Amino acid sequence: MRAPNGVRVKLYTALAELPAAYEDVFSAGAARSFYLSRPWFENLVATASASHEELRLYGIERDDQTALGLFIARGCPRQLRHPLRKLSGLSSMYTILYGPLWKSPSAALAGAPALARCLAAERPRWDVVQLDSLDPDSAEFSQLQSALRAAGYVVQPYFHFGNWFESIPEPSWESYWQRRPSMLRNTVDRKSKKLLKAHRVRYEIYTGHPNLDEGITAYERVYAASWKVPEPFPAFTGGLVRCASDAGALRLGIAYVDDTPAAAQIWLVANRQATIFKLAYDEAFSAHSIGTLLTLRLARHVIEVDQVSHIDFGRGDDGYKRDWLAERRERWGLMAVNPRTVAGALAVCRHLGARLLKRAAIPTLRGEQRQGQSAS
Repeated sequence: MRAPNGVRVKLYTALAELPAAYEDVFSAGAARSFYLSRPWFENLVATASASHEELRLYGIERDDQTALGLFIARGCPRQLRHPLRKLSGLSSMYTILYGPLWKSPSAALAGAPALARCLAAERPRWDVVQLDSLDPDSAEFSQLQSALRAAGYVVQPYFHFGNWFESIPEPSWESYWQRRPSMLRNTVDRKSKKLLKAHRVRYEIYTGHPNLDEGITAYERVYAASWKVPEPFPAFTGGLVRCASDAGALRLGIAYVDDTPAAAQIWLVANRQATIFKLAYDEAFSAHSIGTLLTLRLARHVIEVDQVSHIDFGRGDDGYKRDWLAERRERWGLMAVNPRTVAGALAVCRHLGARLLKRAAIPTLRGEQRQGQSAS
């Protein structure tokens, strides 16, 4: 679809179809976060897609084929249990940050209206367009919200999850550790001494080959012995570990007690940003606080060795996270409901109220009437 300002949106159905010009878009995304990088999306597509979902890649381009942005999404048809025809951003329960990828802020400003108009013009129409894991403080968030509204959608922002983080102004472990609550520091000191008196303990941090398979096997053993429920997409974690290793982003930590894997954590490090992505411990070792001791080792590693400027603790407001990281931010979502479809109009009434439907429907109908008159 071509927009008035010389920006067009082209639909692709596989990452391999994208022209080489989109590598610059992926590079810009990766500079913001590993969760906006090509390896992240490739693994998500390969290992965490439902059979009824259709991959849709909306390439935002100029007429000279310069790539401005990319909206990676999945389409879901109407089903008996899910009566809405829905287009969702390609995020998941594993995603920490998501959004359309933009080559630059100016590309986002030019491309967001073109993308929204394209989504509104598609046939059959989408009842709902939904994106989550968004940064509500970014310019792109407000631009996308405004563009969807201008395209005729009823848009509802909503809170998605909290994210605990801390800026590391200097690569000093001592400075970071002294900022932690005294209860945590005392617990770590006491538990570490007690554990070392009774057991042989070692910590391994796997970053890549040749011993990566050993680390994955240890992680899977710990996870199976932990309190965690089985993963809904079992292949996702192994795929992530391998693609993060290839990208130089993997820090897979394993705590061994008497040569038995007792705790495991996956950290992702890129652009001097570290995310505590996954953690688990064998419940047989819970009295030793082995997970806490492993967090200590990995935090020290990313500060002293990787010299990160930022650490975050992934999704959720679990109480223990504020002991390790002192700042909190939020991720939000945008639900854009289409009042021009029957299912969308019913969804507006059910979730957002009839007055919002009336407010959206009147200008939409007027716009369609004007289009019809100009075409006749």
